[in-house]
Amino acid sequence: MSFRSPVPTPVVFERTDAPRTPWEYHVTEVDLRESPPLSEAALNDLGRDGWLLAGLFEDARHSRLHYHFVRAA
Repeated sequence: MSFRSPVPTPVVFERTDAPRTPWEYHVTEVDLRESPPLSEAALNDLGRDGWLLAGLFEDARHSRLHYHFVRAA
């Protein structure tokens, strides 16, 4: 069964002259065989420095965590 909305969803494209925000990136890798994951305190310290956690990835062997952070440059 398929559902079709009787009202089309509008798509709006807006041109803006606002400057783009330059971004800075930071990756922290933790080897779980040697260290625990980053603590709440460590993540809070990074947050106080302006870093926002953008992604967290575990490798295929489940032995390393990769924390990806971003902040405005």
